[in-house]
Amino acid sequence: MRGRNSDGEVTPVDELVNLCHSPLFTFFYIMPNSLWVMIDVDMKRYNFQQFHRHAQFMQTRAIARESQSPKSTGS
Repeated sequence: MRGRNSDGEVTPVDELVNLCHSPLFTFFYIMPNSLWVMIDVDMKRYNFQQFHRHAQFMQTRAIARESQSPKSTGS
């Protein structure tokens, strides 16, 4: 718990004490939320911009697979 102990010393927040042993958790804790929002917005914008290109690639690949696979003659 944050605050002063009985000697008047300021003590660290329990949450930070648990995070301090992991550099990755510490990194995520100190990153401001506004930066995470910007990263999220830019990532969604990039994914939206690449969606059509990726869909064309998948369609081309599917057509190529269809042309390579032997046609079954339902007897």
